Amino acid sequence: MSGSIIIYVDDENWIFDENISVRLIKCGRERCLSSKTEENGNRHYYSLHYVFQGEGYIVVNKEKYKIEKGNIFLIRVNEDIVYYPDRNNPWSFVWADFIGDNMDMVFTKCGLEKDKHYLKPKTPKVGKWFEEMLDVYFERGQNLESTVLLVHILSRLVEENSYSVSRSVDRIVREALIFINNNYRIEITLDLIAKSVGVSPNYLVNLFSSEVGFTPMKYLMMYRIANACDLLREDKYNIKQVSTKVGYKDQLYFSRCFSVIKGIPPRHYNEKCMNDDPWSFVKISNIDFDDRKGNYL
Repeated sequence: MSGSIIIYVDDENWIFDENISVRLIKCGRERCLSSKTEENGNRHYYSLHYVFQGEGYIVVNKEKYKIEKGNIFLIRVNEDIVYYPDRNNPWSFVWADFIGDNMDMVFTKCGLEKDKHYLKPKTPKVGKWFEEMLDVYFERGQNLESTVLLVHILSRLVEENSYSVSRSVDRIVREALIFINNNYRIEITLDLIAKSVGVSPNYLVNLFSSEVGFTPMKYLMMYRIANACDLLREDKYNIKQVSTKVGYKDQLYFSRCFSVIKGIPPRHYNEKCMNDDPWSFVKISNIDFDDRKGNYL
C-alpha cells in the first residue's frame, strides 16, 4: 500500500488557505537510449522527474523546451505533453508518480507555475533525495518513508523558490496596489485582488496590512474617497455622479464611506475641508508612486 501524507496548516501567515495531501503511487529510474520514441505524458496523476545524466526535450502546447542534467521537470494531471531524449546525449532520470490535493498551489510555490514545466534546483542534494526515495521504494515497497522523501523534495523546492514564486513582499504588495489603482472604478472584492497577485486572501490581508498599515479593502475605500475629493473640488459633478465615477453604485453607501474616511458627508467637503490633502494616507504609508493611475517609481 502506498504511503500517504496529509499536511495540516494552522498559521494565518501561510500562503495557502487549504491543507495539502500527497500520496506516492510509484517511482522508478529510466536510462533512455537515443532510439527511444516520444512518450505522451497525458495521465491521471502527477509525475516529477529529476535528470541525472544527458539531455532531453518536452513539448507543451507546441512549445519545445530543452531539459538538461540537474533539471527537474513536471508532468501535470491530464496534461498534453510529449517528452523524449536527445538523440546524441540521451537522458537518464528518476521519476515519482503521485496524487494529492491542492498540488497546483504547491507547484506554484516550488517555482513551477502553470506556464512553467521545469527548473534547476539550487541544492545539489535534491538529486540524492530522489535516489534515496527510489531506494526506499524498491527495498520496502510503496510506503510512508518514500513519500516522506518526496514531500522533503517538494518542501526544499518551496524553500528555494519562495522568494521568486511569492515574488517578494514588496512585489506582491506593489502589484496589489497597482491592481486596485487601475480598477477602483469597478466592483472589486478581496478574492479578486488576491487572485490578481496569485496568493490567498488571508495571506494578502496579513502581508498588505503589515506593509501598508491597513487592509486592501480599506486601502480601496481610501483610494476611492481620495479620488472623490478631487472630483468634488472640480465642482462640476453632483454627488451621484461622483459616486459612480469612483466605483460606488449606491450613492447612500458612498456617502457613508465618505463620512467614515473624511468625518463629514461629501456635500460639505468643499466648504469645510478647503485645506485637506485627500492623498495624505499615501504619504503616511510611504506608498511610492508618481501618479494616481498605478504607475510606480
